[in-house]
Amino acid sequence: MRRIPVSMLRPGDVLGLPLRNDRGDLLVREGVPLTAEMISSLRRRRYYAVYVRDGIADDVIPQDVISDRVRTVTVRHISELFHLSSLDVGEDRPRTRGAELARARKTQRLLESVRQDVDLILNEVLDHDILTGITALKSYDDYTFSHSVDVAVIAILLGRSLRLRPDELHQLALGALLHDIGKMFVPDEILNKPGPLTPEEMRTMQQHTELGFQYLAEGAIGDYVANHVAFQHHERQDGSGYPRGLHGTNRLRREEHDRFNRSRIHPLAEIAAVADVYSALSSDRPYRPAMPPETLAATMRQMAGRHLNEEVIRAFFATIPLFPIGSTVRLTGGRYDGFTGVVVENRPGQLTRPVVRLTLDPHGQPVEGEEISTHAEPDCELTTPAPTPPLAPVG
Repeated sequence: MRRIPVSMLRPGDVLGLPLRNDRGDLLVREGVPLTAEMISSLRRRRYYAVYVRDGIADDVIPQDVISDRVRTVTVRHISELFHLSSLDVGEDRPRTRGAELARARKTQRLLESVRQDVDLILNEVLDHDILTGITALKSYDDYTFSHSVDVAVIAILLGRSLRLRPDELHQLALGALLHDIGKMFVPDEILNKPGPLTPEEMRTMQQHTELGFQYLAEGAIGDYVANHVAFQHHERQDGSGYPRGLHGTNRLRREEHDRFNRSRIHPLAEIAAVADVYSALSSDRPYRPAMPPETLAATMRQMAGRHLNEEVIRAFFATIPLFPIGSTVRLTGGRYDGFTGVVVENRPGQLTRPVVRLTLDPHGQPVEGEEISTHAEPDCELTTPAPTPPLAPVG
């Protein structure tokens, strides 16, 4: 199967992977032929792309790093915690002591569920050796919650590659999963604004790191390091980040004399920062589609050193496939110049140069069954074909 923009869907196309709402509830099962009404609904829900079975590489099945069950349950718990806490923030009327105790007990139950979710995610990620890439499909409306799960998954993969201890991996996963909890204090009109923020709006948005840290530190999560992952994930190596302008060293392990330097970014926050940037750039947003993988790679390499930790960026490119399985790619240069294909395999040590099944020749004619390793084609570059223009807005 392959990933295509919703703007290219036509009635009768068969959905390849299930779609869920912001609470993890099933919207459409895989294998269902899409109707015009379903396609309109996907557009109203602001999905940008889906996987379809259309006779082109249908045997290629993208596999998420974590199971559908664990992802669904975790997204639901994060969503419920976010909305419950948002009610506390926005509710001005006084509540009875009984109501406050009931709300507090529910919050603690959700936080305990999130801790259990972290254990489930850790177990599944650490048992997962298939190099498929991050394939979860997100709508704009559930971005905050699905993004949190993706950041945790990517951070764990990076932490494993960087040989973190089990306790460090757990702290990293917990902090990454809750890194954006402070956004419950940000007004929806800023959080979901379909365009650039004004300087004042940006200052309000940036407060989410401090407010999230305060929320976690004041009893929500009793884990000092995990709390600081949420606090520091927008700090930068050159000190230009926020909220405190901390600096990094572009190395993960600290020298003895630097270990307790309070002007330094915590190493686990540096890992979460790379995971956060990757998930944000590779996700569709109301004001822009996902960044093409080749552009994303160039962008992250440019960010290394001044913004993101160079050591973690090296681990990223050695750990996370640039083109997830099921991606449609166009080949430029070399003997396959102008061909189109679908990524069918990512191999260790070659994560920027996948195996591609050719589907169309330069003249748009079908190609039957030929697969090439782009690693063996040094003159060939991979790009993402431009999608067709989006259809007119629905309703």
